[in-house]
Amino acid sequence: MKRREVLKGVPAREVPSVLIYTLHDDNVGVLPQLATHSLHELTRDLRDLGWAGFSTRYWLTGDHDPCLAYLSRAAWGGTVTPEAIYRDQITHVCGEAAVPDMLKVLSEVEAATTTLEWHGLGLTFPVPQMMLQHWKPRSLSAELKSVLTAYQTGLEAARRALLKTQPAGKSYISYWIGRLEFGIAYLQAIEAVRAAATAEAAKDPAGAIREATRAQDLIKRGLTAYAGVVRDRSDKGAIAVMNEYVVRPLEARIEGLKQKGAAASPAVRAVDFQSRKIYQSKQDPRYTSWVSFFPGERGQWYLTCEEVTRPEHPLRGSSPQQLYENGPAAGLRQVEIPDGGGDAGIG
Repeated sequence: MKRREVLKGVPAREVPSVLIYTLHDDNVGVLPQLATHSLHELTRDLRDLGWAGFSTRYWLTGDHDPCLAYLSRAAWGGTVTPEAIYRDQITHVCGEAAVPDMLKVLSEVEAATTTLEWHGLGLTFPVPQMMLQHWKPRSLSAELKSVLTAYQTGLEAARRALLKTQPAGKSYISYWIGRLEFGIAYLQAIEAVRAAATAEAAKDPAGAIREATRAQDLIKRGLTAYAGVVRDRSDKGAIAVMNEYVVRPLEARIEGLKQKGAAASPAVRAVDFQSRKIYQSKQDPRYTSWVSFFPGERGQWYLTCEEVTRPEHPLRGSSPQQLYENGPAAGLRQVEIPDGGGDAGIG
């Protein structure tokens, strides 16, 4: 919309020209979007400047029933407005009582979409790094926080509308509830991922794991809400993509942080440690070889050292007879076996 003046430079009355409308910008990605009022202004410009018409492009389709209802009428007449189409659709689907709250829902989603077009390009673009690209030590920008607020305000209005709708409109409103719950959770997950990166940069592995796990929980909660209201295969495809490009990479990053922390952490941590010499052998080299540390009664601990030494003057060696008399064979005696067979032995 900020560059709509360029349309005047196209000789549309001489050369038939068609403008491609973006219903759901894939550069913004999988977040809830609605661009009806922006496309309303462009449609008026096309009509005034003599353009032949428009075509549309989109990534997801489920968000755009209200916009397509408007475009299907605006293509044939110049007097329709988004508000009139919104009211007509909501009244027929949900009933009069739900109209004010649902108008609030659509208004908040449109406001969020306008902000995302200028401050959210690439934010949730479906590529392998769509979540881990946010692993940077920084906070959520003021513009993205305003999108989060818009989604939260829209969600509150949708929940009010659900209490007022006629039965036929429950699925219509529930879809927006699920989509907004997903959008809120995704933005909060981005915030948690950035907090995890901040903790990692501050050498706080426990904090990084905690925030990354929080991001994982938020994503799973958001995808569960989205899965509960899927309308078509574009919704199913988006969920499958996020399972591959968001859930699994986060799981791998968390596991990596845990392994890195385990490798860096000592098995035992000494507290109030003091080093003190309690004994030193007089011999050189010294052979204090065995040290025992064991608990005693009433919380006491004991330390023992056993030193193996050689005598100052070597002892006289034992004779073979002395070795025999003091050895195992000293306890054996000879036994005679009577004639008649058998072997002689000892016992």
